[in-house]
Amino acid sequence: MTFKHFLTLACLLVLQAASGFAQDLSAEQSRAQAAMAIAALRDNGDRTAAMQAALAGLPPAPAEADLNHYPEAWAALAMAHWMRFLRTEDDHPHIGAISPDGTRALIGRFEQPSSGAHLQAQLVDALTMAPIGAPITAQKPIGTSGAAAPYLAFSSDSRLAAVSFTTDSVTVVVDAVDGSEVMQLPAASLQPRFSPGGGKLLLTDTVWDLETGKQLATLTALPAMASWATDDGVVLGRPREQAGRMSVEYHRLDGATMTMLNDVPMGRVVAAPAHQVFLVAGEDKYRIYSAEGQLRAEFPVNSWSGQFARGGAAFAVLHDFTGSNAEVRIDVYDLDGNPLPTGPEDYTLLFQSIRGASGHVVGGVDTTDPNTAYYGGGQPTGLDLHESASALVSGVVATGQSAEAQTSDTAKRRSDAFAHEAARLLGSGDTIGAIAEALKGLPDTPSEADLERFSAAHLMLYRAIASRSLKLPIPWPRMNTVAPAPMVGPKGQVMALGGDDPALYAMPSGDLIASLRRADGSAYGSTTYPFFTAAGDVVALTEAGVATVHLYDTATGAHRSSLSFPVAKRSSSTQIVPLGFSHDDAAFAVRGDQKVFVADLTDMSVRRLEAPPVSYAAWLPGRDLLMSVVRRYGDDDGPLATLYVHDGQTAKPRSEIREQPGGFQRRLALIEVARDGGAALAGGLDVEQHVAVIDDTGRILVVIKDSDGVLQFVREGTAVAYFNPRADGVEDALKLISLNGQELPPEFSDYVTFGQNLYGESGELISWHAPPQGAPLYRGDDIPTGAALVEMAEKRLSADLLKAVSVERVSR
Repeated sequence: MTFKHFLTLACLLVLQAASGFAQDLSAEQSRAQAAMAIAALRDNGDRTAAMQAALAGLPPAPAEADLNHYPEAWAALAMAHWMRFLRTEDDHPHIGAISPDGTRALIGRFEQPSSGAHLQAQLVDALTMAPIGAPITAQKPIGTSGAAAPYLAFSSDSRLAAVSFTTDSVTVVVDAVDGSEVMQLPAASLQPRFSPGGGKLLLTDTVWDLETGKQLATLTALPAMASWATDDGVVLGRPREQAGRMSVEYHRLDGATMTMLNDVPMGRVVAAPAHQVFLVAGEDKYRIYSAEGQLRAEFPVNSWSGQFARGGAAFAVLHDFTGSNAEVRIDVYDLDGNPLPTGPEDYTLLFQSIRGASGHVVGGVDTTDPNTAYYGGGQPTGLDLHESASALVSGVVATGQSAEAQTSDTAKRRSDAFAHEAARLLGSGDTIGAIAEALKGLPDTPSEADLERFSAAHLMLYRAIASRSLKLPIPWPRMNTVAPAPMVGPKGQVMALGGDDPALYAMPSGDLIASLRRADGSAYGSTTYPFFTAAGDVVALTEAGVATVHLYDTATGAHRSSLSFPVAKRSSSTQIVPLGFSHDDAAFAVRGDQKVFVADLTDMSVRRLEAPPVSYAAWLPGRDLLMSVVRRYGDDDGPLATLYVHDGQTAKPRSEIREQPGGFQRRLALIEVARDGGAALAGGLDVEQHVAVIDDTGRILVVIKDSDGVLQFVREGTAVAYFNPRADGVEDALKLISLNGQELPPEFSDYVTFGQNLYGESGELISWHAPPQGAPLYRGDDIPTGAALVEMAEKRLSADLLKAVSVERVSR
């Protein structure tokens, strides 16, 4: 259930409330204040502003009878009061933990290798962030093996806290009330776990008594999957001989063991002792078992996360469609799999993040252990909630505005709420739903001033109309199958799918044009992305296991011809990597066995290009190919890579890429060349997740440090775009970096290539659109903005849907 759905259900209660109760505050005003409160939580993590907005949607001195009125504002106030956002004084990455009663928090910094820093954590008041006691500091500086952080936990009674330093192999136990040190234990863990009663601590494969400080037991099997089941034992997974399978066992601290499940898919094991159940989170399903090993419920793994909620009394499925907590849907079930109403307390699973000085999210909090997670329990409700929230805000609005000033542009706030809902729907593959919601955020026949005022809705309407995503009834994940690879033609009129069942679809309607088959009509699988010609009239798919490429007519899906390449068979199958069509559509190239082969499409002849052993290759404008020859494993001398340009006759060296401080340190992992040939993306830096943007000589122009790996060249190769990890709303969902390192504001057209994905019927993302950078892409050149965009959008909706939209559209 999304925020909007939750508040909509609450809205129905307004209609059922006693009509004889008169109030100066209208229901519409109250709902508007509730929407503002949710926006403050969702976009900025600002509890104070959220409580202030929600309180403004309630009578200043509510009576008992008011509890049945204004349900949206009461729900928003509860969410704001119960949430726990941690704050830091900088934007450095952090890690945190929150006590089960929500009063205390631990917060620590991630530190980079070789920084010489000592890991440190601080106990704080979870509401005010006031420090409690002295910082807890590691004795040894961080090493060189990788980034590290202090690992944190609280006991179930919120009495003790643990800070585990892997750099020292020491865990410090402190009093969670005053921060004083209780003891130090000579062991560490990435996931310290207190026993249900709080008297013992599990550190990797050892168990410690917190009264005496002595070690009680050493665990065997797979301790990384261990979870407390009782105060005297844990459940854990033991791998079986068959790959991907395990047994689940109960291990008592006295050494006795009992097999609970003999043979199940490998997965994470989490117990909920208070309810005598445990969860096995495998690759295909989440399964809940009783303490006797009887299956009680199972849920498909088609969501971002599934975990216990309400202290282990329920199971929550969090569906993340856009990578932002703003757009997550929460469904809650009892332990037998029956749906439950989603309550405000369930959103505490989402809003336990750490925000930096800029307001961006810089870290998270582990909520997966039902023994010790904060679930919003013990918080005030009803009139006590109003009194507590009023005391917390003390009449001060965090934004420095009065409540009246906050409500001065209610239409703008309603429009932004519609834009957020459009983003959620678009992120689940529901393009028509996204168009409808975005239209609601714009007035009828909007002026230029309206489009500027309601800019978020204008952007989302453009993104929805330009979207070329496809939603298909494909169950996913499926074992031993290849993920369908979507590729949209450069004119935006068709999408070709690679994978186990290649097919061609009309866009944006999503109607099937044809299944793509061999010339004899037989089926095959394709392991790579399809490639289109620049003209968009032909699409090529590479057959899995053989060195063959099939060409199809994009209007009908008819098989045109096949290309066979003389690549040596190195195993039971032959694998080639397609490089796509040349920029003039006259040739098609593949790479296989460290060689490059080019097919001339005028006479269908195929030849091998003479060149050194090639690791990567890509077309340049014209008929040239850029080739990369990387240093072999085990070689310590010579350049990391040598770049060549092949003109069809000879390979001419262009430049060498060598190790350099702050630059490339390892073999180049990949080179993806922009279509204009002026820049490329490359891996091989000192931090594996970082990506370098290099020019055509291999010189580093920019280093991208915060992407999720999905990057696209935009603006004719002059900038790189990727999802913004610190986005606050729909208008900064993308981050753009120019080739000189300058951050640029995103434009409408920058979003187009990120809206060409494949979704399952339930809205789960099956495959990103992430083709080679040099392929001809659809970039929305035919999509207008402004009034013409609104007119185009209205034509996409049915008459009934357009009528329903018109009822809810914002007014000027």
